[in-house]
Amino acid sequence: MNKLALAALPLALGLGLAACDGPAEQAGEEIDNINNVNGQAEAQGEQIDSMREAQGDTIDEAADQMDERADQLEDTDPTRAQQLDSTAEVLEDRADKI
Repeated sequence: MNKLALAALPLALGLGLAACDGPAEQAGEEIDNINNVNGQAEAQGEQIDSMREAQGDTIDEAADQMDERADQLEDTDPTRAQQLDSTAEVLEDRADKI
């Protein structure tokens, strides 16, 4: 079986995810172990996890700003405030999934 396929198998099955490592970092560690190399794929996976976390934080911040704007508009434009609240909820859900 292909070494890459072997490395992806635990990830596909949802096994072997360490509590402190993100999924890409853990997959990289598995690839490194299979290929008998030290840390190269794991380091790349860690970078990917960091970028994903930063994306999630940025999206979450945008949602917070929309919530604040919705609060400001609540008395003067309740329809727009509700639209902003709904959009903010969608963004928060998206950020949680990253």
